[in-house]
Amino acid sequence: MSRRQFLVNSAAVSALLALSACAPSGAGADTAAEAPAADAAAADADAPAIGTFGESDNPIVIWHGLGGADGATFATMLQQYSDENPDIAIQSETYGWDVFFQKYPTAVAAGTPPDWAIFHAAEVQQMASQGLMQSMDDIFFTSGELPKDDFAKAIMDAITYEGNTMAIPFDNHGWVQYVNTKVISDAGLDPNALPTNATEFVEWALQVTTDTSGKHANEDGFDPDNIAVFALHQSWPRFTIPSTLFQYQSGTISRDQTTALLDSEESTAAIQFWHD
Repeated sequence: MSRRQFLVNSAAVSALLALSACAPSGAGADTAAEAPAADAAAADADAPAIGTFGESDNPIVIWHGLGGADGATFATMLQQYSDENPDIAIQSETYGWDVFFQKYPTAVAAGTPPDWAIFHAAEVQQMASQGLMQSMDDIFFTSGELPKDDFAKAIMDAITYEGNTMAIPFDNHGWVQYVNTKVISDAGLDPNALPTNATEFVEWALQVTTDTSGKHANEDGFDPDNIAVFALHQSWPRFTIPSTLFQYQSGTISRDQTTALLDSEESTAAIQFWHD
């Protein structure tokens, strides 16, 4: 996997895409209330959280896995759209991603897919190759209704299959680093001259980390059980680890996607860095 591929996929983890199903719209998903009583527990686990926006006997049905703050924001967007378009109703069905990725292909195969679905760019190639998606070119892009150059080229390339644009980019955010300049300055370091390699990073981390008595990690008497200031906030390991692999001139798989690199000397050194 190249750095560019990783950036596309990591954007896609959080870069959710609105995708049209390729078969005619059918009925919405069965709810737990319609399941037999004996299957109630299983049905409850798989049943979607349904939000209705507007009133209609034939609402636009959207399936997705947006929960938490993402789900709340998406609901706000749908409500705004409904308010501005009172003649259109939307039924939003939120599933756990594990349920979604079983339910969506099955529904398309059965001829009862949702009108729209939201999932990640990383899944587009597989979904498109299995006939589970419809090209968006004639619907949105060829007419100029949505200019392709409004979107990042790397993302557009990721959602293009055999020359067809299979999705509409909906959300994408980069993997960036934030630093607390006050904490750095308080440690006697220059926030305008950040570390550029692993050795410098560790040296800075030792100097920034402070216990409740004000001692730094590189000082005698430092209490590791009572830390007041941590040098690092660990975010998603699935992004942190691959980015470190790239910094060690490695990756998870070779550029031609034929050889696993996780057991290479460089990859081992990258993982060892975080272990140590």
